[in-house]
Amino acid sequence: MLNPEPFLQAKMKQNGLPKEEEKENEKKETEVGGTKTCEFCQETIHVKATRCRYCKGNISVTSSDAKEYFTVLKKMRKDHVTGEDVASVDIQFKDQILKGSVQQFINTSAMWVAEPTLSTDDLLSVLPQLENQVKMYNMKANKSNMGLVELVQFLQKEYEELLKAYEEMKKNGIISYHMLQLLFIPGLKIFGFESGMPVGSEITSATHTRLGFSRVFQINGNVIVSDGEEFQEIVKQFIIPEYTGSMQVTKLPVQPMTDEMMDTLTKRGGLFNQYGIGPHHLSYKGVILYRSWFMTHRFTADGRIMIDGASFAKINPNYTGSSGAVFNHNKHSNKHGAGFVGTQLPKENWYKTWPTLRGFAFSCKKWGEICIENVSEIKFDDTAFDKLVIPDENKLMIKSLVVNTEH
Repeated sequence: MLNPEPFLQAKMKQNGLPKEEEKENEKKETEVGGTKTCEFCQETIHVKATRCRYCKGNISVTSSDAKEYFTVLKKMRKDHVTGEDVASVDIQFKDQILKGSVQQFINTSAMWVAEPTLSTDDLLSVLPQLENQVKMYNMKANKSNMGLVELVQFLQKEYEELLKAYEEMKKNGIISYHMLQLLFIPGLKIFGFESGMPVGSEITSATHTRLGFSRVFQINGNVIVSDGEEFQEIVKQFIIPEYTGSMQVTKLPVQPMTDEMMDTLTKRGGLFNQYGIGPHHLSYKGVILYRSWFMTHRFTADGRIMIDGASFAKINPNYTGSSGAVFNHNKHSNKHGAGFVGTQLPKENWYKTWPTLRGFAFSCKKWGEICIENVSEIKFDDTAFDKLVIPDENKLMIKSLVVNTEH
């Protein structure tokens, strides 16, 4: 009779350790020196582990420099997608006052643990705000805020050469991909493009990340859309794909706001504010857009159109479109939602409005997104009846019938 033990051991080796044995190992690891979380799969591993036993990712802290208010962790690890060696520098915050100061500008979930850790690349994106905070409150004379002063000085020294190169490139109107984080900082007004139409916003966050297997620089900002009953604020993601060398800032798919573009977007936003709530019958010249999950359909729609977001939503309940918003038409829940803006927009927010409103084109008999910059009031011809080619007796009879009916 065959001994099943070798086969069972082989199966256990293939599938990993049993749950009971894994728990026992984790308990031993905790007793020996503590645990940490794998950066790739988020599983719990030994604090001194350089390779995750779950995802096989390589993790190694090459040096640790403990300062009074924070600890500098320098790591060398392999990228789990490309397999390349990647060096990174992280800051682990020990001082609660310093932690609170940084939270004003980076308020992510990572900042809500006892001693949060952030990449210096993330901190670099808010370095101008941190510098302004030091200058504004003269923190050098305030010992309770010395942690922030030390952090700013560390970042300035760590990125000294990079900051000098950035200032030189800025003078020449060019930027490299790795310096985008210095240009696009939270609070900066920007514009990108959606189906060839400009979209304005204000940066809430920006970071280097991955989109599938491609490296991209992702910028998040709020834009204003309408469901026909109220205006709502949603998050829009602006993407800059990775590029080599340097590029003219004016050729980037996302750019800092210019005075000329601000005037254009504000003018268009005035029309959005005027026609965004309720139904409106207008004249139109151009195409309307209808987006499906795989393509954008364009229909020539010269002539009369009706802007009516509420009716559009009833007939197309699952339509998201380019803004990615499926609107909730429950007014009570919207009024108490974080994205509710109101039924009138202040002029200073007009530049953030979406370039289209939803409605119906009578010439092509299609529902879709109407480009707001192409609409105009209908011009009625008061002399059209006089040009009607029928006998005068018939004209008089028709006119008399209409006049008598009105009164």
